[in-house]
Amino acid sequence: MTFRKGICVLLAVLIVVGVVGLVMVRNQSGDQKARLAEMEAQLADAQAKIDQYYPYFEAQVVAEYDGGFIFRDDVMPEYEYYESMYSQYGMSLTGTAYEAQIKQNILRSAVSTAVQLKMADTLGLELTAEEIAQVEADANETLDHYVEQYGEHFAEEGMSDEEVRQAVIDYLESNEYGYNEIYNAMYDYARLDAVYAYAVKDVVVTEEEVQAAYDADLAADEEAYAASSYDYETARNNGETILWNPEGYRTVKQVLIAFDDDQTARYKEITARISSLEAELEEAKAAPAATEAPETTEEPDAAGTAEATVSPKASSTPEATLAPENTDVPEETVRAVKEIQADLDAANAELDALYDELMPKAQEVVKRFEAGDDIGTLIAEYGEDPGMTQEPGMTTGYYVCKDYTPWQTEENTRVSVWDSAFTAAAASVDAVGEISEPTRGSYGFYIVYYLADVPAGAVPLEEVHDAILEAQQAEKTEAAYNDQVNQWMEEASVTYYLDRF
Repeated sequence: MTFRKGICVLLAVLIVVGVVGLVMVRNQSGDQKARLAEMEAQLADAQAKIDQYYPYFEAQVVAEYDGGFIFRDDVMPEYEYYESMYSQYGMSLTGTAYEAQIKQNILRSAVSTAVQLKMADTLGLELTAEEIAQVEADANETLDHYVEQYGEHFAEEGMSDEEVRQAVIDYLESNEYGYNEIYNAMYDYARLDAVYAYAVKDVVVTEEEVQAAYDADLAADEEAYAASSYDYETARNNGETILWNPEGYRTVKQVLIAFDDDQTARYKEITARISSLEAELEEAKAAPAATEAPETTEEPDAAGTAEATVSPKASSTPEATLAPENTDVPEETVRAVKEIQADLDAANAELDALYDELMPKAQEVVKRFEAGDDIGTLIAEYGEDPGMTQEPGMTTGYYVCKDYTPWQTEENTRVSVWDSAFTAAAASVDAVGEISEPTRGSYGFYIVYYLADVPAGAVPLEEVHDAILEAQQAEKTEAAYNDQVNQWMEEASVTYYLDRF
């Protein structure tokens, strides 16, 4: 039993003693007077005990408000949850800059809940019989879930299902989380819902407010998305309501023929090796730069044509670039470049072979599409891109700029969220309803379907009206609820005792 409950029991005993004593005062007889004196002594003893334990009781109070207290025992589980989260990363919450803020947030939330429940009583916000029945059903369902989840940990040989169920229930009750606790928590949640409905009952969004929100959001979208393709594509992928589209976008779907786990590991290893070899090759090619022969150009002959132009930097072959007759490069450096190039060629051959493992499946998709199969059917049968089976991508597809080329200036940055190979595949399709050739990318082969063009500029209000109305309703409702709760909290004269937490 917690200290808080012990104090409550003691107070209850004191009240009972006092009530009985008052009854006896009204009906005093000789024996009763003696009994009353005895009870007065017991009352004095009880008062002494309360005086003795009050400092401990007071130390348990971490917040108080008009009409109630918040006890340390009630909020410690939530704080311990935060502590466990920190410990998972090898950190201690105690002594950090966030400790006081987390405690303050926990206490404010606890007081807010208590004040709202008190207001439910004050306002007479009672649950209906149907709502109470729903709370009972939800509590039983939650209890059944716990029994199912933890039953195997309590099952012993020879135990019936009912015995296992009772073992779990006994354990939950011993930790003060049996049916009654579950029911009471859900009952309070339902009452808080009633408080919320009361606080927001008068919220209305007008058409003028919808128009004003549209105008403001349109201006903000144009400013943001004209400056950043990345932000636009991210917002589209997140299913946000977009009021302005940049130039050059189209929507596409894809059948991704993806690497499996083993192929993915090989792809990463091969591409990392290729990157390293390319860097090594560039370094080897650049090594003789300080000793290369100066660029020379023959005078034009009588016909006016240049007979030869020799420049080490102009050649694309390692042999010409580092030819001993043109530079002072040691012979072993030439061999090193050739060896690096050979290793690079071998790595690229490995990469080609890896993609060849996926090619038959990719070609099968192309053949079936050309034979008339629907892109949705092919995505369902072959596709391995989760974005094509989840909203919004499943319906709207991906938004890709067909004219995409990475560029950056001081005023403007254009960066795509997509693998450049995917963007290239999307841009390669000439007509709506057609697909790209299988295109090698970071995840396998992209087979991209041209779904539709995206009209540039402002999206008409009628196309987004309901979404804006819903957003405004949610915004005004949340504001009305918060304003009402803040008013109640102010009227409750809340005091926090963080030093006791």
